[in-house]
This record gives sequence, structure tokens and C-alpha cells, in this order.
Amino acid sequence: MSNLPSLELQGHAEQVLADRVMLVQLPEPYPDELLYSVIGRYMAHLRLQRDRARSALFGHRAKPQIGLPGCLGELADRTSLSWGKTAKQIAYELTLFPYFACYLNKSRVSQCLACMAECSPSSVYARLGASSATIASRRYLAFCMQCREEDMSLYGETYWRRCHQLPGTFVCTRHEQVLSYIELPESNRFWRYMDATECTSELCDPIMSDLGSKASIAFAIAKRSCDLLRGTELVWSKDGIVEQYRAAILNQGSTYRLGMISYPDLEAAITSYYSESFLSLLGCELIGRDSWLRKALEPSRFTVRHPLRHILLQLFLEQHSQQASVLARHSRASWQCPNPYFQHEQIYTMRLHVGKARTDGVRSISAWCPCGMRFTFSRVSVSNPNLPVIDTVRRFAPSWADKLRELRASGIRIREIASLMKLPFASVKTLLSNAEPVLGLESRKLMLRARWEECLSEVPDRSRNLARRRNKSLYAELAVIDPEWLSATGTRLNRRRSMTDEQWRVRDREWAERLRATADRLLEAGSSRRVSASSIVLAAGLKLWVFSKLHHLPQCKVVLSRGA
Repeated sequence: MSNLPSLELQGHAEQVLADRVMLVQLPEPYPDELLYSVIGRYMAHLRLQRDRARSALFGHRAKPQIGLPGCLGELADRTSLSWGKTAKQIAYELTLFPYFACYLNKSRVSQCLACMAECSPSSVYARLGASSATIASRRYLAFCMQCREEDMSLYGETYWRRCHQLPGTFVCTRHEQVLSYIELPESNRFWRYMDATECTSELCDPIMSDLGSKASIAFAIAKRSCDLLRGTELVWSKDGIVEQYRAAILNQGSTYRLGMISYPDLEAAITSYYSESFLSLLGCELIGRDSWLRKALEPSRFTVRHPLRHILLQLFLEQHSQQASVLARHSRASWQCPNPYFQHEQIYTMRLHVGKARTDGVRSISAWCPCGMRFTFSRVSVSNPNLPVIDTVRRFAPSWADKLRELRASGIRIREIASLMKLPFASVKTLLSNAEPVLGLESRKLMLRARWEECLSEVPDRSRNLARRRNKSLYAELAVIDPEWLSATGTRLNRRRSMTDEQWRVRDREWAERLRATADRLLEAGSSRRVSASSIVLAAGLKLWVFSKLHHLPQCKVVLSRGA
């Protein structure tokens, strides 16, 4: 009987040792996989009990933490045989720590790493600025449906990616599609390590049904967030970041009185750029005098700010500086047409016109491509600075209608076509309602050439200038899509052509007779005074520049010198 306690202790120790030996063989992480996902896959493969597995991995029954877990030092010791990673390596490679630490100084980064190595994840959130009162932690796990299909084909299972769990990320940067999600339990007590393969399916709903006009902004936010997570070279250096922001804002013109920032104007411009509803969705509303923007831009009040707010401010400032760059080179011919349904075999020069500034200070540029596409834009693609991002479409190119008819003829419903081509349902119906086939570019060229030839035949000497005055829109369209042919047609009358001596003698004789007859007529009208030379010229239907050519017109000079 006296040996029973020692046997129980020995059995417990052997069980703990067995747990250690079993749990150190964690699976190798997939590219960009969360530590949470690795543990979830491991527990699903071996069907381990939740509490027992957590205790064996972290030394106690720690609650699952998705983005910033604690006890990484203990985990590193217990996985040294399978991974051989330190606590710092695990934090940088398998958690969201690099994203939150990108703008912190070295001392604060070291403090945060020490907290994550220990079992105090709550203090990590506060030190990293991740515990914002308005930017709430996600209550769901996000995934890309297309990434999931590729994983199942390549690995036979899928996993949770770090880049999909970042705050403010609604789009997969690889496939440019809205992420889907599964909800987490409302209470943290019921959280568990969820295996992505078991939890996800094609029936999961997207985070947002339609991003609409904010799709390009959402993609830019997701891309910048991924860059911060993966340690890509920062666009804005973290050294003196506040001074960089203030300098950029002052250069954009949001100032008043001796170079001070006008916060109401700046906040109104940012709200107009992102929209109030989108900022509210991100938890970054600009409300009142104590808004996060004012705190972030005052060096004396600057504290650790959430990376998402850095991203929002940076993208806004870059857009406005990019706007200045776009305006500076708007007349260059290096633009690419964003029409995806037309094969531009050669580089066409798009006609551009800079419009008036909007309330947020952004100027919209109107563009017209020879393919028939008319649109406005104020920014360019993140990946291609020569590709405009369309704000509004003024006129669809004929190739759009051709593509619509092709899809409709294949049996696809109109609503599906609208979703596929990212067009409003009403726009698709309008384009399809035109029963007549839309002319292609070459056919339109032939039609415009015939109309121009007809216009030339109606004016004297087939003058291009006179024909242009009759039909300015026809001339403008031909000047864009067929400039070489247009310059080779008609004649260009040279107003400054030189006249021969014989032509001057003929003109002198004709005008002298006209001036003499006019002077006699004025005399017969009853005028008792001498008639001025200017009155005779004007009454004869000539211009006053005749006086500058009298050295070529001796007879006219004699008539005018005598007067009436």
C-alpha cells in the first residue's frame, strides 16, 4: 500500500513524457500557414483531445490564439526535434507578429517577443497597438475559395493562411476575389483549433457580397497588408514616419496659416476617398476632434498605431501624389487601354482631357481610346502604372457588346453575365437591347472615311479646314482612329501663300474699278464732304488690311488718295 503513491507519480511522469514524445512531431508548415492552422491539422490527423494536446504543447491549457499566440518559448522547446525553430522564428514565420511590429522600434519589438515567448499574449496586443477599441478582432476565419481548391488538388488538404486573417483584408491578392469565412464561437471559452479542411466548403458565404467601386481600394489594402506581413521593403520608412506624413499632407495642399494642417479638410478628403461606410466597416471612422488621424499626425501625442491606419493614410497620400504624376503625364501616349475584350495590336494614342477637381481635390481624366472605349480615371493600377483604373464608363466599346452577345448566345443568363463581366444588370440589358450589330473598328473606319469624303466634296477646293468646321465630331474621331489617312485627304489652303506679280496686277485692276465705282456712288448719294479712304474701302466690301498692301496695288492707291 505504501508504494501506491509513488507508482501513481511514476505513471503520471511517464504519461507526460509520452505526450512530449508524441507531440513534438508537428507537421511541416505549408507556405504562409498560421501556427493555429498547423496545430489544427495535427489534432485533426491524430484525433487528439483538445485539452491534452494544448497542455502538452504549451505546458498548460492555453486558449487558442489565432494571430498572436503566447508560450512560444515552451512550444519551441517541445518542437525542437521536428522544427528546430526558436520562439522568434516561430513568431515571424507562423504568426501575424511581423504585420503588427513593422512600424515599432527595436526595444518595443524585443519586449513584444519576450511576452510572446512567455504566456502573456494579452499584453502583446496592447504593446503592438492591436487592441484598438474600434478595430475589433475578427470573429471569423477567412479563406479564398480558389486557394482552397488548389490546396486540395496539390496537398489533399487545405489550411489557414496568414495573409487572409489580417485586419481589413477582404480580398485574396493572388486570385483577386472576395474571401469567404466561417464564424468563430461568440465566447472565447469555446474556441478550439479548427482544421480548415474539415470546416470549409463551397457553401461558405463571402465576407462581402459586392465591393463595388471599392474593389480596387480593398485590393490595395490587402496587398499592402501582405507586404508588411512578409517583410517586403516598406514604401514609407518607419524612421520619422510622422514627419513623412506631415510633409506629404502639406505638399498636397491640406494646409492653412503658416503651414499648419487643416484637419477638417484632410478628414473630409479621406472620408470622400474611402467613403464613410467603408471606413466604418474597417473600424477607422474619423469622428470628432479626438480622431485617430489627429493623434497619428501629432508627434507629441503619437503612440503605437494600428498598421491598418498606417495603410489607409499611406494609400490616400500615395493616391494624391500619384494623381499629380498622372496629371503631369496625361498627354503621353504610353497609356494602355483597360478594355479586356479588344486586342490592341498596335499602340493607339488615347485622347485625354483633365476635368475639374472634385470636392476631395482629385481631378478626373476623361479618356477616349480608338477601340471605342470612353471612360474617366483618376488613378492607375498598383501593378501597372500605365494602366488606368476606370472610375466611370462613358461609352462601352463595340467589343463589349460583341462579348455580351457571345455569352448570351451560349445560354448564360443575363444576371450571370453581369456578374462575370462585373457590370450592373441594367447596363447589360441596355447593351443587349440594341438589335443591330455594332461595327468593329475596321468597319467603323470605312464608314467614317465615306462620310468624310462626302463632306470634302461639299466644300470648295476639298479644304480639310472647311470640312472640319462643318463636322467637328467626325474630324475628331478620325483624328484618333485614322490620323494618317485623314492627313492625306483633301487640301490644306495656305493662307500665307505668296502671289505672283501678274496676280497682283489683276487684283489691282479689279479692286481699283470697284473702289472707283464705290466712290462715285457715295458722291451721288448726296454727300457734300470729301469721303474718307477707309469709308470707300469698307463700302466696297474690302478689308482695311488693303492699306498695308498698297505697294502691290498702285491703281488702288491712286483712287484712294483722290478720295471721292
